[in-house]
Amino acid sequence: MTAGARGLDSRLTDLLDLKYLGRGAFEGASYPGRGGRLFGGQILGQAVVAATASVPVERSVHSVHAYFLAVGDSRRSVLYRVETLRDGGSFSSRRVTALQGDDIIFTMEASFQAPASGVDHQSALVGDFPDPESLPRDLSDGDGVAMSHRSIFDIRRVPSGPSSSATTGQAVWLRAPSPLAAAAPVHRAALAFGSDFTLMELPVRRHGMTFDEPRLRVASLDHSMWWHADAPVDDWLLYVQENPWAGSGRALVSGSLYDRSRRLVATIVQEGMVRLKPPAT
Repeated sequence: MTAGARGLDSRLTDLLDLKYLGRGAFEGASYPGRGGRLFGGQILGQAVVAATASVPVERSVHSVHAYFLAVGDSRRSVLYRVETLRDGGSFSSRRVTALQGDDIIFTMEASFQAPASGVDHQSALVGDFPDPESLPRDLSDGDGVAMSHRSIFDIRRVPSGPSSSATTGQAVWLRAPSPLAAAAPVHRAALAFGSDFTLMELPVRRHGMTFDEPRLRVASLDHSMWWHADAPVDDWLLYVQENPWAGSGRALVSGSLYDRSRRLVATIVQEGMVRLKPPAT
């Protein structure tokens, strides 16, 4: 596919189309992941879909706080159980537990809000970024290592220093590869799915490694996300990411998602495990 071409691809829509099992339970299909591991963004997106199905339609998810407790198997479906924590006058809170068999692999608490007015401002996005149409599609981890789940989104890497091992930040453009349903909840769930892309590249590359380094062990530990505005995820969004710290076998990465008008759409913070196996003796 050329940089400007766009074909019909229903994989994202299919993955976000959960089967309702009754009593707050949902089943989601899985997409083949690298080494048989379930992609964290898939679990996030599906968990948001499950939680959203349990709240009044006028309430939108505005924040989630999630923990990845065990590695998921991408060859198996995922069961989601939704628990109502509270329904207040303006906010609703839900807890989602994801299981494969008897194993809990993920938990998430989500908050939903009815429309409201208040103060309104954002910090300006600094810098110039090339248009996504001018950039090639990226299916790798940034160092040429193919990542199968990357093909579910159209990702274009901004070539302004991220290839340097010394960088603390990077930016990518991303969008769903095909048009999505117009409903805002679909796009918020899709954005959760896409928010897990490329984050853990930064601490790995900063130390001169790629994901195919045999001693390297990387896994997402937790993921927090705040939605600030609705934006079509089947249009381009700029994902600006920073890695301010790593230590004790962990790394912290933050990200800000902007639409093409430079409006801040969402903020993400993720902590991941980044370990090196000791050399064989």
